[in-house]
Amino acid sequence: MLQRNKLFYIALPVLTIYLALLLSGTGANYEKIFALPYALPVWMFGLIWVTMCLVMGISAFKANKYLYNRIGNIFYYTQLFLMFIWFLLLFCVDFKIAFAAIILAIGFALSAMREFYNLDRKAGLIMLSYILWVIYLAVINFFICLS
Repeated sequence: MLQRNKLFYIALPVLTIYLALLLSGTGANYEKIFALPYALPVWMFGLIWVTMCLVMGISAFKANKYLYNRIGNIFYYTQLFLMFIWFLLLFCVDFKIAFAAIILAIGFALSAMREFYNLDRKAGLIMLSYILWVIYLAVINFFICLS
């Protein structure tokens, strides 16, 4: 049972972001985003995303290993959903709406991190690298809005 739970927590963020990338494909904004001088190359972007999804999954697993964390999970799954929406908005719809979604996602991710930290210190600290990545994405999104 424990291994199944671990697989669930790790697979969910990976599959969520992968689905968002599949659905957004090379949307109308795709070339504009990756043409920016401060944007990462596409291959690095993908590699970091896979790593961050694993980090999120490990953090959620550790926080829920001994005690189900209802409030932390609400924050966690909400930020995961918002990141899914952010991908679609950023690549296919509008940069400004995407920026609002990523700011909300950061708030929920910080709340999840706090809740995870209260249960398992390492789980909270692991989540910090993901939050820094999302802040980097928000900064890129912000500068795209300005251009």
